[in-house]
Amino acid sequence: MFEIDVLSRQYQRDSFNCGQADLNTFLKQYAIQQQSRFLSQTYVAYNDSKQVIGFYSLANGSTLRDDLPITEQKRLPKYPIPCVIIGRFAVDVGYQGQGIGQALLRHAFNKVIEVSALTGTAYILVHAKDDKAASFYKRLGFQSFPQQPLTLFLSVASLVASI
Repeated sequence: MFEIDVLSRQYQRDSFNCGQADLNTFLKQYAIQQQSRFLSQTYVAYNDSKQVIGFYSLANGSTLRDDLPITEQKRLPKYPIPCVIIGRFAVDVGYQGQGIGQALLRHAFNKVIEVSALTGTAYILVHAKDDKAASFYKRLGFQSFPQQPLTLFLSVASLVASI
């Protein structure tokens, strides 16, 4: 059993280990600092002991129309396109394969839908660390940028239409 909430100091981060040192370091040392500077917002999945077992971070960003596939470009203006970036995303190795990653991503999708209703955003972007991570996102509907296969996007309009 787990719940998802905004990261705060009440959640235990010290034992978190997703197998990627840079993601572990981000959660333990930088996530709260980035929140306090309004650079990103981190959400955590936590267990009954308030131990973090997974997390993701959201930040605002943009992408260039020309970076997207031609099929997407046709309906977009020529200026940078607003998006929300899932900047960090990880699940503790002891909890991987139990659906926590998918639950966190669904939570992120709901947050992006809320944001898009307030400010407008066309896409969710992710920068996958490797092909395995890219495959995870593709199974959930993301598409790769033509020239950057580890940068993936999902249309917010298609996300809204699917719920």
